[in-house]
Amino acid sequence: MLRLRRMRRTQRQRFYGGLEEERMCWICLESDEEPPQRLDWLHPCRCRGSNKWVHRSCLNRWIDETQLLHPNRPIACSQCLTEYLIVDTPLCRFDALLLRIDDVYGLLCPSVAVGTLSATLYFSAMTFGALTVIQVIGYRKSLALLNEETTLLMIALPMIPAGLLLLRNLKLDEYLLRLLRIFRRRRVSPDNLDEGGELLPGAPLDDSYFDDLPLDRPALGLDFQDPDLAVFDHETLRRPSASFIVALSLPSVSVFLGNTLYAKVDDRLLGIFLGAITFLGIKGMASAYIRHSHEQRVRGRYVMDYNGERH
Repeated sequence: MLRLRRMRRTQRQRFYGGLEEERMCWICLESDEEPPQRLDWLHPCRCRGSNKWVHRSCLNRWIDETQLLHPNRPIACSQCLTEYLIVDTPLCRFDALLLRIDDVYGLLCPSVAVGTLSATLYFSAMTFGALTVIQVIGYRKSLALLNEETTLLMIALPMIPAGLLLLRNLKLDEYLLRLLRIFRRRRVSPDNLDEGGELLPGAPLDDSYFDDLPLDRPALGLDFQDPDLAVFDHETLRRPSASFIVALSLPSVSVFLGNTLYAKVDDRLLGIFLGAITFLGIKGMASAYIRHSHEQRVRGRYVMDYNGERH
């Protein structure tokens, strides 16, 4: 019995330079000494030592898991980075034909999806532009214009919502807030300055602190480009969605204000233009006032002493 065990152990071992080496699978960590005995050993890479061996079934399972996570990455050893030589079983003609059709289908579908989405956006933008033209110049004039300049309007109409969305970059409230800071600049008390004229630690926030803030900083102190904000909750989507809706509703609001506040203006287009200026001005001043009020609250906040009670 002892002789048979030694013979089996001798068959399971390899000799390199006179040194005895035992095989161990680097995936399941099983060796030749552990039952049941397995014969599906592989040496697929340039690794050395007992951990260069791996079971065929373990390696196949590891390859399947790796391909699920990284389907386009070549399969290589995690230690020596040697790419494995993987030989697949040959396909019959019918299976190869189905695989080729699936590959062509996978190449065409993204292009068709992008084209469909682009066409949807284009016709939606053109429809919105046509409705805007009807609101501004009237139904009859817009219908005559659409019949005369069809090709030109097919290019110009989709540019109307694009131009309205570009108006979001004109942040009038930011410049009004900067102007308000200039006229209402507060001086720092000498008690809060050191000998070099710098603020002491713990001094109240001065105007230079708010001047150094970026112009596109939201009023509530949220940064929508922060990678830590991975969940798009209601608060993070509120400002972009509101800006999007306000930009697209500018023509309708301008027509309404032009017909009500500037109804006595002889030129209809001039009245609508004045209505747009009025709307943008009121919106900018309201936004600037809200941000200014928020800054005043930040200036005046303080922390109370703990008295053992929680409200």
